[in-house]
Amino acid sequence: MKSKSELRRLVTQKGSMYNNGMTGEKHAVYIADEARKAIFEKYNAGQKEHGGKLWRKVITPHILEEAIDQIVYILTLRDQLRAAESKLALGLATRDWQMVEEGHSILATGNPDGGQEEERNP
Repeated sequence: MKSKSELRRLVTQKGSMYNNGMTGEKHAVYIADEARKAIFEKYNAGQKEHGGKLWRKVITPHILEEAIDQIVYILTLRDQLRAAESKLALGLATRDWQMVEEGHSILATGNPDGGQEEERNP
């Protein structure tokens, strides 16, 4: 379990990104830069994995699978954020630092236990 001072440091550190003078224009540039980096990384990894020349391959069989994955990820993230928000709000209001740590763990690992779930191939 993290100490109170460590939890306070994490909250202050994470909160500082919202108080850095960000403007709409800067935020748009930041999002575009992050998207560009992610697209290039994913594209290059896919080129290596699938042999390149995506523009010369039939991709329609994979479109529905990819769209479903996105919906699953978005809904899961929404639920994780709701759970974390509830634990953090109640934990801070009641000074229940275990609950605060669980909220932080949901944000960091996806679950209140703090450990990464092992991936299993069905």
